[in-house]
Amino acid sequence: NSITFDNYYIVCSGKALYGIDINTGEEKYEVPAAKGGVGQASLILPYQDHIVVVIGEKGVSTFDAANGDLISSGKYKTSTLFDRKDDLVIMVTDKADLAAFDVDTGKYKEFKAKKGAGNSLTSDGEHLFVYEKKVITKLKTR
Repeated sequence: NSITFDNYYIVCSGKALYGIDINTGEEKYEVPAAKGGVGQASLILPYQDHIVVVIGEKGVSTFDAANGDLISSGKYKTSTLFDRKDDLVIMVTDKADLAAFDVDTGKYKEFKAKKGAGNSLTSDGEHLFVYEKKVITKLKTR
């Protein structure tokens, strides 16, 4: 997928990030997505004015859109994107475990859930609700 920042067009092949100058079409950099330590990239998202958030197979990393420098990395187990709210990215595993990542630091808060549990994030991003059979648990994301 791809995203745009001011003068840069960022393209992700899954294995690498490519920074392209919008005005000249010149490739400014190529950075392996694995440099973030979270495996192959499945998705990239914009954050603030110049940060590329990489949703990897095993966590979340961030890169500077202008030069491709690694900013932060949070390695987790094999998971996929569940939700995102501002500086918060929620990843979920096949067994319903959750990790709430702070995009600014790469640190995360983990929640162990029973397989098959349902989840929802509040609109302000401050809490996750986990639905396990007849039990509902309210968890803080930060």
